[in-house]
Amino acid sequence: MLIIILISAIFLLVSYILGVLINQIFIPSKWRFHYSLPVGVISIIGILQCFYYPLQFMDVSIKWFSLITGIVFIGITCLGIFKRNLILNDIKLFVKNKKEIFFAVFVFVLFILFYYYVDFPRRTDDLYFYIPYVIKKVTTPSRAVGRIFYDYQGFYDLLAVIVFIANKIISINNMQTILPIALIAWVPAIIIYSIIPFTLLNLYHRLNHNFNKKYIIYSVLLITVYITSMYWFFQTPYIGNTYRRITIVLIFELLYVFVNQKNSKIAVVLSLFMISIISQTSTGFIFSSIMIYILLCYYGFTHSKKYLSDMLLISVGPAIYMCILYNILTPFVLGCYFICLLLLFFKKDHLLELFWNKISLFIAILLPILFSITIHLPFYNYTGDFNMGYFTIENFSFFDPHKFEGIVHLLDFNFNGLTEIIKSIFCLLFWCVIIYETYYCLKKEKLKFFGISNIIIFTTFFNPFVMGFILDNVTDVVYFRLYDLFFNFATIMFGLTVTISNFNSIKIRNAFMVIMMICVIAEIPKNQTWYSMNYSNEFSSHLNHANSLDVLVINELMDYAKEEDNSTPIIASQIYSSGALTDGVLINIKDNLYTYDLNDQSDDATLQRILYRNEPGLPEIKEDYLKACPLLRDKNVQYTIIDAQYNWELESGIGYCGEKIIEVENYRVFKMHYEWLQWSMPEEYVNEE
Repeated sequence: MLIIILISAIFLLVSYILGVLINQIFIPSKWRFHYSLPVGVISIIGILQCFYYPLQFMDVSIKWFSLITGIVFIGITCLGIFKRNLILNDIKLFVKNKKEIFFAVFVFVLFILFYYYVDFPRRTDDLYFYIPYVIKKVTTPSRAVGRIFYDYQGFYDLLAVIVFIANKIISINNMQTILPIALIAWVPAIIIYSIIPFTLLNLYHRLNHNFNKKYIIYSVLLITVYITSMYWFFQTPYIGNTYRRITIVLIFELLYVFVNQKNSKIAVVLSLFMISIISQTSTGFIFSSIMIYILLCYYGFTHSKKYLSDMLLISVGPAIYMCILYNILTPFVLGCYFICLLLLFFKKDHLLELFWNKISLFIAILLPILFSITIHLPFYNYTGDFNMGYFTIENFSFFDPHKFEGIVHLLDFNFNGLTEIIKSIFCLLFWCVIIYETYYCLKKEKLKFFGISNIIIFTTFFNPFVMGFILDNVTDVVYFRLYDLFFNFATIMFGLTVTISNFNSIKIRNAFMVIMMICVIAEIPKNQTWYSMNYSNEFSSHLNHANSLDVLVINELMDYAKEEDNSTPIIASQIYSSGALTDGVLINIKDNLYTYDLNDQSDDATLQRILYRNEPGLPEIKEDYLKACPLLRDKNVQYTIIDAQYNWELESGIGYCGEKIIEVENYRVFKMHYEWLQWSMPEEYVNEE
């Protein structure tokens, strides 16, 4: 545990230094964040992504990422020493807020305790993919997975660097070994639990100038409670999509500062945040693009001037990622930037701004109409179906449940029982809050941007008429993540505070507050986190967040392989994230994903379907298991691990070439002997290439 605390502390310390420097140097004094730590954490991810891009393009080993990361961290530390007066002054102000520090520590400890007892849902596509993906980055020279939007997400390179550096520190100092899964599970969790309370406190101070403290405190409390109903904070704090939920809050907060205090320094920080959220998740590209479009519309609607240079700066991150995803668009993107820079150089930028100011309203009206009509045209083949990997959703409707996204269904109006009634009231109250918030913002000059933002989101991107086009061409299966653009900590807290503050009757105000709290508390038991809390000793190690049986089998195999002089065993394992369950190095050829194309008859696809772990609750996949041995031979697999409880057909197929060397409960480990095939199997399988 010591190495986890050490790495987390170093990361938070360097992030704090960076946050203070950015806050003090780039943000005007009146508009600064009260606490700098969240700014620093999100900024450092963005800065690292800037340095990671060339390394990702060249697909170099993790050593180079570690070197660059170390240089960046040392550079920030040295800059902090040089600007130590800023750091010391911030610390002095920080320690004065004893009540708020107590709140932050309380929330942190509470979340850590929740997380400690959570049994990871190892049978989800997230754990199937992300943890093996990070381990692959650490153990293999080629880190790419062939999915370009993942290969350029620096957040996972950072996690790989953490694992790599931790292993080096352990080996140099002869410290107690720690499994990679423990590092991946805990370091990002400690970091995000550290910044959540300070993010809420920043919002509190942002609102404190205009609203009653009592109502703001209530909003903070309600959101803190509501977080406990969000499973991804406790079951997947190690994935970028969880961090995005904090980053989008900072972006909204900084947009408020930017539109009221237009400043190129603020635009630099906003650009960094945009790069950061793209580094965390490909959804960040969608979010940042939408926010840039909204910002452009706002400038157009308000006939603003001198905004082209700032917009170019803010859009750098999305532009780079667009060129990576769609390289065919690179000449177009570069051409647009070149023209804009020429206009700026010759001081003719006002011409483009005047043109956009004239057409922006027309564009904002035309786009949703085009999106709505297009999917109904004869040439457009829209079915409403999309593939979730492990299941297919057919003829999906805007009002259908979408719990598969791990997001509260805000369109769930059902009055058939008490639970359903409470949920419906919650949804109704939320939409009332959003509507009133939009109305309130449109009336206030300093808040007009957010009123316009909500209107554009609901007309252009999030409504039943445009959904088909947006889902089909922009978001794919992650469409309902758009909730984050109008339903995040910042908007919830602001909307609640505004709504409560504008009730004339104290009784109505108090009733509203009580009903909202009841509705939020009612959501907590629905969180799958509370179904996966494990207090028994059967759970392997709360440190590792892994099943003890899985860890035992992998360790026994690694010990056996070491005795056989297989320093880096090549395995095919049905144990999820096998590479993260050992401090040694192994190569697992089994794809840890649900997605199997039944129409793909290639050897690779066939082998993955053969190795598919059949178990209750998942679709059953059958293959010709007599092909197992020849296909495993072609991959030079030395050992195979299967869950025999539900995969007896695979066990039978492997029996033609496998010697059972380990048997622990339902797991079987086979050592492969392909020379047996000549006499054990039908000739057509033996000779099949």
